[in-house]
Amino acid sequence: MEPPWYGSAEALFTHSFAKGYLKTVYAEVVEIINLAVAIYLCYLRIKSSFYGC
Repeated sequence: MEPPWYGSAEALFTHSFAKGYLKTVYAEVVEIINLAVAIYLCYLRIKSSFYGC
C-alpha cells in the first residue's frame, strides 16, 4: 500500500474521506459521552434533592 501523497487523486480523496469520517465518529462519541455525563449529574442532583443529602 502506497502512501496517500504518492498515489492518484482518488487515493488522496479516499484517505482524506476516511480521516474526515473518523473525525466525525470521534465527535459523535464525545458528544454522546458529554450527554451521558450531563444526564448522570442531573440524576445525582435530583436524587440528592429527594433524599435531602
